[in-house]
Amino acid sequence: MALFDAGLDADEPTLVPVKFDLAALTEQAAATPVAPLLRGLVRQPRRSVRTGAAGAGTGRAVGESLADRLAMMSQPDRERALLNLVRTDAAAVLGRRERDAIAPERAFKDLGFDSLTGVELRNRLMAATGLRLPASAVFDHPTPAALADVLAEQLDASPVSVLAELDRLEAALVSAALSDEALAQAAKRLQTLATRCESSGPGFEAEEEFDLESASDDELFSFAENELGSS
Repeated sequence: MALFDAGLDADEPTLVPVKFDLAALTEQAAATPVAPLLRGLVRQPRRSVRTGAAGAGTGRAVGESLADRLAMMSQPDRERALLNLVRTDAAAVLGRRERDAIAPERAFKDLGFDSLTGVELRNRLMAATGLRLPASAVFDHPTPAALADVLAEQLDASPVSVLAELDRLEAALVSAALSDEALAQAAKRLQTLATRCESSGPGFEAEEEFDLESASDDELFSFAENELGSS
């Protein structure tokens, strides 16, 4: 009742009775930005900028981003990491201490999200993943699990995932003990693929490799006409 009387006497236009865990907010402020609505309750400490091999205050190697690490994960690991990311950022936006407070299947609106905190969560996820998300992403995909699934789908369709597959292929070729004949076959396949990428551009469809040795005369003439054009 004392708080109610204080509210009646206050000059603020709108008052909301909310119980905050100030210790949790203070701990969060040491690691991540405090939500704008809560900055009057907790001071944001100044962060020193570190330079050198670890990058500017990131603690990670230069050039290594979350999107890079996600692209190198298997699909189940990537989905699990994205769900953890959504839950962790959602907890941070709401001022919760642990991501375990954010149930994967619970609706964002039931967790306390509104349009402002929804946009803040979307901005955090875009900064972390490098993906583009609409401002309404939290409400278009109303649970952490649903939003994480959308992030996974977008990352799967991203060029980063294709490049990651090429990285894995390169590592396999370097480490594999292939015979000279097998290496020559692999080089031929890669040259064919590179040629198709250069000539077909975005959205090209891989074609079955033409077998010159087993082709008939008519098939050879047809192949030459299609690939080289008629003289």
